[in-house]
Order: sequence, then C-alpha cells, then structure tokens
Amino acid sequence: MNWLVVNTLTAAALALLTLAIGRWGRPAPAVMHGLWLFVLLKLVTPPLFEVPIDVSWAREPAPVRTVVLPLTLDASPLAAPSPRVADAAPRSVATAAVPWTWRRAA
Repeated sequence: MNWLVVNTLTAAALALLTLAIGRWGRPAPAVMHGLWLFVLLKLVTPPLFEVPIDVSWAREPAPVRTVVLPLTLDASPLAAPSPRVADAAPRSVATAAVPWTWRRAA
C-alpha cells in the first residue's frame, strides 16, 4: 500500500511540473505530449524510491458485528395459490406480437 501512495504523489508532482511548464514555458505541442507521457508512465511503473509514509490507517480491519436473529420454524406447509387467482389474471400482451417502434416509445 505504501508504494501506491508514493507512486501517486510522485505522479502528482510530475503533473504539477508539467502544468507549470505548459503554462509559463509555452513549449511546442510535441514537448508537452512528451512531458505528459512521462506522467502517464510514472503512473504505470513501480516507484523509483521509498518514502516512509504511515498508511497503517488503511490496513486496519473494520470491526465485525455479529447479529443474532431469532429463527422460528412453522410446521404448516405453504399455501397453494387459489385457482381463481390464476384464472382472473389478465391475458399476456406477448400473445399479440406487436412490433416495437421508436414512434410508440415517444
């Protein structure tokens, strides 16, 4: 985790330097592209140096809470659906295959 912080800070410093050079130096566009390429490469390469930064706060595990829920088992079987409910349901629209168009959506 320490290498991630160091690499991010190094890339941020390079990005600020590139911004300053682009703002006040007014170099050619090819030079600016090259400088931004260095920033991008720094983000994907391993760190060049080690900086002692305390990142122990990121490693601390979250406290674990246990929750006990009461469990009641009912011995009665699940009720079967009534046949009248199934007959009263409306017929599906899918049987009337109507093509979908953009004009219907608007």
